[in-house]
Amino acid sequence: MMKKTIFCSLIVVLTSCLTVNTVSAQIQWTPEQKAIIETENTISDLAVKGDLQNYFSYFDDNFQNWGTNSNIPVSKEVFRKSMEYYTSEGSKVDHHIMVPVNVWVNGNYAYIDYYDLWVYVNKEGKKRVVRGKNLDVLLKKGNRWVLVASMTQSDPQDN
Repeated sequence: MMKKTIFCSLIVVLTSCLTVNTVSAQIQWTPEQKAIIETENTISDLAVKGDLQNYFSYFDDNFQNWGTNSNIPVSKEVFRKSMEYYTSEGSKVDHHIMVPVNVWVNGNYAYIDYYDLWVYVNKEGKKRVVRGKNLDVLLKKGNRWVLVASMTQSDPQDN
């Protein structure tokens, strides 16, 4: 039953992503916008690999995350501790898909709006799909973009 639910969720998300992706594919991203998208994909790839040290190197020390289930934004340190706890329990990020919708870059500041889908696997091997809409704010430090803020709105049925 769970496999069928995950499969159906993936079909719905992929179908909606294809629609959004069609629009996204028609956008002619500038090199600066492509750099933001590439940074976001690198961060996601590090989460999937479970490389938390390099994952958090893309987060500014003043980073704030405001997730769907949080009443207030949380600091980088609180976010890090929750991720470390999650992975220490044997859970992991299994897969991530991101579809950018809007990317704005002005000098050393940028933001990106995107839809995404995460697949998490707990220590028992049970998968959970989380779909969301996101807004990330980035700051360019030297030649590298880092996250300074993130706001996520997950689909309520995924929580």
